[in-house]
This record gives sequence, structure tokens and C-alpha cells, in this order.
Amino acid sequence: MTTHERNSVRAAGLRVRAGAAHLVWWACVACAVLLSTGVLLVALEADPGLAPVDLVLRAGEVLDLGVLDRDDGAWRVSGGDAAMSGTLLNWGTAALAWLALGYLLDRLVGPRRA
Repeated sequence: MTTHERNSVRAAGLRVRAGAAHLVWWACVACAVLLSTGVLLVALEADPGLAPVDLVLRAGEVLDLGVLDRDDGAWRVSGGDAAMSGTLLNWGTAALAWLALGYLLDRLVGPRRA
């Protein structure tokens, strides 16, 4: 294998890694956006009977991984606005966690930057 062929193979591998890192980052951003949208819908008291609202809330319940559940998560809130405050704290934290995870995976998967 010539030096040119080796460099070509290396460049192709770097492009694949960069593409995979980019895909992982945007998947994590999508998860964070879904959770943030769920927080907004709860704050606006959107009707959960509507299909799009129900879809976002169900997706949020999956994406919070049970640890940051909006009703019984790591942050427990009591009082008059407990449902809204609990959702804001738990799902907001989960959205930040998805962004941090995406950043770390992007750095691990992607090619090294000089």
C-alpha cells in the first residue's frame, strides 16, 4: 500500500468518525429539545389529551430514564405548583444531562482536533 493510499484510507476513516460524532451530538440535542418542549407544555398547561402534547410528554417520560421523572424524580417539590416546578427541575436537569452526554460522546467518537 502506498503512502497516498494510506492517507486516503485514514482520511475516509476520519470522515466516518466525524459523521458519527455529528450524528450522536444531534441525537442528544433532539432529546434535550424534546424534554425542554415538555417543560414548556407543562408550564403552559397544555391539554395532554391532544395527540402532539401527549407524544411529547410520553417521549419525555422515556428520555428522563426514570431517574429524573417529572412526578417522582431526583428533585422533589411540594406546594401549589409542585407539578410544574418538579417538571422544570427534573426534566431541565435531564435536558442538560443529555447535552453533556452528547458533548462527551462527540469528543470521544470524533477525530482528535488539533
